Amino acid sequence: MSRRWSLAIVMVLCLAISACTTPSAPVPDTPSTIILEKPVHFSSPEAADVQVGVGTYRVEQATDTTLRLVPRDKKESILIQAQATKLEQSLGDRLAFSIPYHEDEHHVVLLKPDGTALDASGTYSGIK
Repeated sequence: MSRRWSLAIVMVLCLAISACTTPSAPVPDTPSTIILEKPVHFSSPEAADVQVGVGTYRVEQATDTTLRLVPRDKKESILIQAQATKLEQSLGDRLAFSIPYHEDEHHVVLLKPDGTALDASGTYSGIK
């Protein structure tokens, strides 16, 4: 993955955080927790469509290119395909972000302390 794409992800994250932070917005429990406010279609590791419903999820790395979304309500976890990337700097803790992008695109990004990240791209419509 190119440095340009890595820089773009970091810039989108910064803009999304500043634009989406309001006093009335739901706040995740931990830095590795996200809240989906609309259902999102992602690809499973087998390239099948998987719809992730509205809710709060803990984001974990399952494999080098897979994220595991663990619902707060103790339902079965969901595996989604992600793209690995490298960042310019390392972090102190894992950080997960839920980023609406344009009208139909949504990203779930897990930034890891070692300076790498996983980015899962999905859509609201299910069209990929």
